[in-house]
Amino acid sequence: MKCPVCQQEMSVWKTDTSHNSKTGQLYDRTLYHCTQDDTWAKTEIPKSSKTLPNVVAAR
Repeated sequence: MKCPVCQQEMSVWKTDTSHNSKTGQLYDRTLYHCTQDDTWAKTEIPKSSKTLPNVVAAR
């Protein structure tokens, strides 16, 4: 990903999986960082039709 300020390539700082707690939809999340400008960016791309199973908490 290119930095929106200096147009240099940003380094990947972290990758993980996130989810929407209401729908259970899973996302590939990537955090990018440009050290030259201290600019941060995040992308969250939906995983193809993968959701978390419905879990009911015990009372």
